[in-house]
Amino acid sequence: MSAEQNPANMRAAVDELIAQGAFESASRRLAELWRLDPASGTASFVIARLDQMRDQLALSKFKLAILRSFTVEPIVPLLRAQAFAYGIDLEVHVGDFNTYVQDMVDAQSSLYRFAPNAVVLAVRTESGCARVVERLLRPVVGIGAASCRAGDSKLSTMYQRISETQPGSADRSFDRAPISSASRDSRQPDRSRTIWTHKADQS
Repeated sequence: MSAEQNPANMRAAVDELIAQGAFESASRRLAELWRLDPASGTASFVIARLDQMRDQLALSKFKLAILRSFTVEPIVPLLRAQAFAYGIDLEVHVGDFNTYVQDMVDAQSSLYRFAPNAVVLAVRTESGCARVVERLLRPVVGIGAASCRAGDSKLSTMYQRISETQPGSADRSFDRAPISSASRDSRQPDRSRTIWTHKADQS
């Protein structure tokens, strides 16, 4: 590895470029750092520097909500860093433990106040996932419990890249279904909103 590709040197270069006001160059260097060293510590560095220069960059805004029944916080910085490498400023809302049903049925919940572009439903038990999909999501997205159980595809290229660097995550199942245009937030008429359901392993 050359000195230029050394992660410590790349971090110093990013900080120097930011101090000089060369935000576009710093952004490119930061993305290179993440691609070279996609680890948790690097993700924290990427997000911290992104926060410093966000207003100076032309990034696409995207809001992702995660409703869950288990801990997902460790993956959030990884998702945000990977999104940044694709030119996306990802804002993530994580729901409280096991409140996913209440969050979806209560129009005044933090989920609706956040107004996400996409929602990940991450639940541990198959039966819980099936009940939520069957009773709440089917009228909206036209899917049933079977599609929750049968999800095999990766969430996205972005998540696949993260799965490759996070042992065990590649074994999880995902199912994607677009929300109908009638249910889109009127404040975001040109953006398709998506719900992803996630069934975690029982072991």
